[in-house]
Amino acid sequence: MAPHNAGRMSVVTGRMRRSMSPQNKARQDAHKESAVGLQQRVSRAVRRNEHKLRLADCFTVLRKGLMHDHNELRWLVLDPANASLEIWDYPPEQDAASLDPNVLAKLSKASSSLLSKASSKSQSPKAPLKTLDLENLRNVDSNPHFYNIFFGFTGSKGGGSYCLTAPNQDVFEAWMAGLTGYDVFDAFDATRSRPALKNLPMFQDLLHK
Repeated sequence: MAPHNAGRMSVVTGRMRRSMSPQNKARQDAHKESAVGLQQRVSRAVRRNEHKLRLADCFTVLRKGLMHDHNELRWLVLDPANASLEIWDYPPEQDAASLDPNVLAKLSKASSSLLSKASSKSQSPKAPLKTLDLENLRNVDSNPHFYNIFFGFTGSKGGGSYCLTAPNQDVFEAWMAGLTGYDVFDAFDATRSRPALKNLPMFQDLLHK
């Protein structure tokens, strides 16, 4: 590069560095502080809920595809002690042993595995399909009329928005009570800080208008 071109590049770079106004820098700093504060609130919520009871139930989970959407029957486990939400294609052994055979049969059919009443333990997988870290939970929403539960996670593993449909009102209410304990957005800033997940375009077809 010629010396005079290098000089021009230096001038342009200097102008770009000075182009950020004090207002923009203040907004950027406030955003960073807000993100740090949010993570601290999430971590406090995780610690506050770690002694709550484990929840495990069957849900219909919406999976968005490129061409088609899929509603899949899955076994979900909310485990406060491990700060995790697990998605299983079939219940783990500790749950399968005490479940109604009819429920097991539905889950077995959904996961395309062969099941007999006598072999329920041997069918249990060793690990979930997906484990979501509750430290990354950022949103909880619902449509109580149809027992829909919506939640969002950040992070490269499992990040995104999810929709569950509970089988009945009791399961819906138990899980909403469990999940809202991690919802760190209070009533004062909820409308500014987060969109209603149930209003996202990807979930519009679930609201049974």
